[in-house]
Amino acid sequence: YSPEHNTFDRCEQCSCQHGKCVSTNGTCLCPSGFLCSNSTCSVCEMNTCSVEEKPKRTEHPPGQYLYQCEPKCPEYQYFDSKEDTCKPKTQCITLGLVEKIPGNNTHDSICQKPHDNNSVYMILCFGFVLLSLTLFIFVSHTCWRNIRKQAANKKPIQAVQCKT
Repeated sequence: YSPEHNTFDRCEQCSCQHGKCVSTNGTCLCPSGFLCSNSTCSVCEMNTCSVEEKPKRTEHPPGQYLYQCEPKCPEYQYFDSKEDTCKPKTQCITLGLVEKIPGNNTHDSICQKPHDNNSVYMILCFGFVLLSLTLFIFVSHTCWRNIRKQAANKKPIQAVQCKT
């Protein structure tokens, strides 16, 4: 056994002569990023969990470990990797906002103001009224000019007498 911590993927059997070996077993540990595969930690396996997950160990058969990844944070929280902590997801509805992008295991929800459909209808109605008013003024002006022109053409021409 290894008498001290090392970064090998397994502990080595003592290879020294009797009497020169340490009488107690060393404690085997796996290097960073690896997990013990059994109760003596004689074999290490790579930790395949992502940053926002943690390994959950089960023992099957006895002395042998299996790992499954599970979220570090509960359902209504996300893992902030910068601060290495779980934080509650923003509940947009409680702020009077709507959820633009839902939160997940690694990111908070992104909120935005709710769309005000009334303002769109008001703008469309105002535009329609303005266009109608402009068209009415144009048609009225054109008709008024034509009436004046026709009235000018129907007037009799008065002859002015000149005394000579």
